[in-house]
Amino acid sequence: MIRFILLGIFFFVALVTTGLAQATDSVSTAQPKSYYLVLYKPGRANRFSFYAGQNITFKLLNDKKYYSGKINAVHKDTFVFWDTEIPLSRVDKIRLENHTLMLKVVKAGSNFLREAGKLFAIVGTVNFLALPKHRQDGLITASAGLSAYTLGQGGKLLQKRSYKINKNHVLKTRETYY
Repeated sequence: MIRFILLGIFFFVALVTTGLAQATDSVSTAQPKSYYLVLYKPGRANRFSFYAGQNITFKLLNDKKYYSGKINAVHKDTFVFWDTEIPLSRVDKIRLENHTLMLKVVKAGSNFLREAGKLFAIVGTVNFLALPKHRQDGLITASAGLSAYTLGQGGKLLQKRSYKINKNHVLKTRETYY
């Protein structure tokens, strides 16, 4: 009987002392809310996230030029850019550059094709004008260079994608959970 009373007292003391170690007020220990921007197409899985400190390129409503730079902070319905708080409702378009591995490969390939195309077009033109016996070779080299340059320019068009913010492409803020 004494054994059960001692065990009961031991468990009671253990319960009381461990209960004091728990936080009594969870409001004071709550993390401050932080947000990030999300560009997505409803019904699709891929989303593009923009966190504070990342670069963003966007265009405002009734404005002709794009603004590019770092996001200083993201709040509930706004983000801070160049020390100016910009509401999400004023953003008209978002431009994404090289957000996937394939677009990075296309950028490198298109830059290579454009530079090689310039070089071969110049060499082919010089051969065509300077060597009368080898005009056909110079013409082939210049046309191959112009073709490579044209392909490089086509690849450059694939690099920048602008998304108009509407019901098809939605820009929202999401809360970060730690």
